[in-house]
Amino acid sequence: MSLTLMNAALAYRLQVTNRSSTPLTGLSIGADMIAAHASMSREQQLGGPANGAKAERIERLEPGESRVIQGEFRVPFSQIVPIRQGNAALLLPLARFRVEAEGAAPVVRTFAIGQPGNGALQPFRLDQGPRIYPNLAQRAFA
Repeated sequence: MSLTLMNAALAYRLQVTNRSSTPLTGLSIGADMIAAHASMSREQQLGGPANGAKAERIERLEPGESRVIQGEFRVPFSQIVPIRQGNAALLLPLARFRVEAEGAAPVVRTFAIGQPGNGALQPFRLDQGPRIYPNLAQRAFA
């Protein structure tokens, strides 16, 4: 995770595995990142990527087969509604993924990303200038 003067950027790596007994075809993986905020409903935050979100394609995935996709999210600061805590401006990113395949129900997963600490995710400070955060933790929502 890095915070620059213009963006919040998060590099991601997602492993997709076919746990069924039949091949999956025509997989489409949508992905985006938003900032968690109390002004949005739980459904808005955890409902999966917005329409038109970055998508990857996998034509066929055999039973037991896995593929890894990776990329980077970039969110301009102008699109981030910070969480205010006193004088601090905080960011808790949500990495959202939606996997669709022909003949299968979509699978949506959302991960809160933060700094590890005291058994909970710690948000990122937006008000302390550019930073790189190499140590991250995640929490998956079903």
